[in-house]
Amino acid sequence: MVRSVSSEGFVSLDFRELNDLTRNLSAIEREALPATKRQTLNDAGVSVRSVAVKGTAKAMGARQKDVRQAVRLIKADYRNPRIILRATGRPLPLIAFGARQTKKGVTAKAWGKRRLYRGAFVATMRSGHTGAFVREGRKRLPIREMSGPSVPDEMAQPIIVAAMGTTFVRRMRVRWPVNLEFNIARILKR
Repeated sequence: MVRSVSSEGFVSLDFRELNDLTRNLSAIEREALPATKRQTLNDAGVSVRSVAVKGTAKAMGARQKDVRQAVRLIKADYRNPRIILRATGRPLPLIAFGARQTKKGVTAKAWGKRRLYRGAFVATMRSGHTGAFVREGRKRLPIREMSGPSVPDEMAQPIIVAAMGTTFVRRMRVRWPVNLEFNIARILKR
């Protein structure tokens, strides 16, 4: 299950399930264990990342494409048999949430609900960047770009973390026997 979520967007997973799966193994199975562990962790990691991206995008009201760019899976290898799911990034710009100019300001669908931001406006800068902006005072300048939720904050929500943990355990249970059988067959072919 999921052990903890840090403020930097790291997710730690508890591998007690893996210990249960490795009891009562033969000598050949023990030889296949490192490769099986690595493959199974990586298989489960890909599924966990998918669930994290889908759940976070839904909670934010953003496109999965935008969330996926901020979520990185660091896969297990022989020296380091663990996976890390790292969410990074600042809050996404409001324009990423379907911001539209209206007479009263800008409407955007951040956090899944369309809301009016009075006095805001959509503009394209000289660089070509389009964003939703608001003036910081009565004068024309300075302006600042408005933003919505950030991926690390939304991914740390308890419901998303629980879904990630459930997916991890389910995928480990499904993929472990398949990967173990594959690696035993590979060892016996030598």
